Amino acid sequence: MVHPTPLHKHPGFNVRLGFVPLLDSAPLIVARELGLFDAEGLDVELVREGSWASLRDKVSFGLLDGGHMLAPMPLSMSLASDRPKVPIVVGMVLSRNGNGITL
Repeated sequence: MVHPTPLHKHPGFNVRLGFVPLLDSAPLIVARELGLFDAEGLDVELVREGSWASLRDKVSFGLLDGGHMLAPMPLSMSLASDRPKVPIVVGMVLSRNGNGITL
């Protein structure tokens, strides 16, 4: 039986993830600061974007490997009628609009 090496275990595997600097991007930022990406052998570069449209476009054209997006964005990217359709997969949900800081 063959046990393939996961892609992230190959040397030089790096991922560029875009985010819009809002509270719900905190899981990505905290994961980087705590070294959770490094612990999994991932070289993750977080790229700050100024708008949702910029993030969408950069993922669509391959300038970013993925990103933190509004829930309907991946669906609209794959069903687009006014721009090239992009096949996209949603791996996880970071938030369900229950964000907050309580003191």
